[in-house]
Amino acid sequence: GGTITVVQGGAIVLQEAFQVEESTIDKFYRMLRRFHHKLNCLILETNPRHKYHPLYKRMLRGRSTNLPTFHTDNPKYYGRDGVRTTEGEAYLSGLEQLSGNLYLWLFKGEWAGAEGMIYGNWTEDKNLIDPPALIPGTAMFDWKALGIDYFVTGVDFGSTDPCCVQVWGITESGRDGVPNGMIRVAEWMRTLAGLGGASINEWTIDRCVEAYHEFSPMRRIVCDPSRPDQIHTLNVRLGSEGVPGSRRGEVPKFAIPADNSLVRSKAGDMSGLDLVRYLIGDAPGSAKLKVVRGSARAPDPTLVARRHPACWEEEIWGYCFEQPEDGKILGPGQGELPAKNVAGKDNALDTGRYVANFSFGRSLHRVIEHTRYKPGTLAHAFKDWEVDGDAPMDAVERARQRIMERHDLADRANLHGPGGGQR
Repeated sequence: GGTITVVQGGAIVLQEAFQVEESTIDKFYRMLRRFHHKLNCLILETNPRHKYHPLYKRMLRGRSTNLPTFHTDNPKYYGRDGVRTTEGEAYLSGLEQLSGNLYLWLFKGEWAGAEGMIYGNWTEDKNLIDPPALIPGTAMFDWKALGIDYFVTGVDFGSTDPCCVQVWGITESGRDGVPNGMIRVAEWMRTLAGLGGASINEWTIDRCVEAYHEFSPMRRIVCDPSRPDQIHTLNVRLGSEGVPGSRRGEVPKFAIPADNSLVRSKAGDMSGLDLVRYLIGDAPGSAKLKVVRGSARAPDPTLVARRHPACWEEEIWGYCFEQPEDGKILGPGQGELPAKNVAGKDNALDTGRYVANFSFGRSLHRVIEHTRYKPGTLAHAFKDWEVDGDAPMDAVERARQRIMERHDLADRANLHGPGGGQR
């Protein structure tokens, strides 16, 4: 949608170039060579966008020279005395009223996150943390130092899109079985091209098995629900690795489909978006979702070459609510448009959302209803969970055992006297 202008000396100026990718620039050069154009300089003119934009990455790698300009450089807006002109005051006063990333882009001229970011409360200072120290005498990190109690693996199977496997450490509060935070400790992401012809399904299953053996205790593997065939194949492989089934000889059901049902309500239209946003936190010190620096392992070479986001913390900057044709951005509860990533795919973000929905047993898009149940019943044990949501499977099992133990003690008290004899 930009305008191309040829200026004196053979330079070409491409205005509004924020949609230009690295491959587009290369194709443009090849096209000019076909027409024997003597290109002395290609100037891409654009306002800043998010800092994972291909043009910004191109500048960081030194393939383009950054020539920043500011409103104060424009003689239409500022006089030689540094005072705004009448036209400058009328125009810039409107830009000063913008908020969020539009203010940073259009008024300050800074590269920042994308407008309409779903997780606009994400900040690297708050949500990125350093890895813990190594366990003495080993090459393993001491994950308990971060308060991690157990691990959950998330899987987004790929084909034409990248596949993603993540391991999140879950921290619990003082109450048994109630999670209060999640920390990403490992991530693998690959495209079909990045595997060089190898099977993407086999690679994904291999990474799940690797995660199962490396991170203990592993509570569950939560998978993209659209691929039940791959979930079954993964469970068969886990059975061969020693993961037991519910009965002898049965295929284990350790890998389960994620709850990815769309929830169309006043609160939003995608399961788990508000939950993840809540976990990311707004104020300093409020983050319940954190990512360990450097825990994305061996980024996919194809994604890196294309300058596309290659892990969870890179995808987040371009993860936005889809914009309708009139350009108005719709936030939660303002429409039925889904989320999409304007900077690439969102497979890593989907994977993390699967884990959040499973581990916390609820989506904040749903209305929490508290109902009074008879004390001592299984329903009463889950009175703090949603009626239409499920508590984590392990928490369900622990609560069931506690209730059965209390009932067993009560039965013994009714049957036996103080001396151990039967009443």
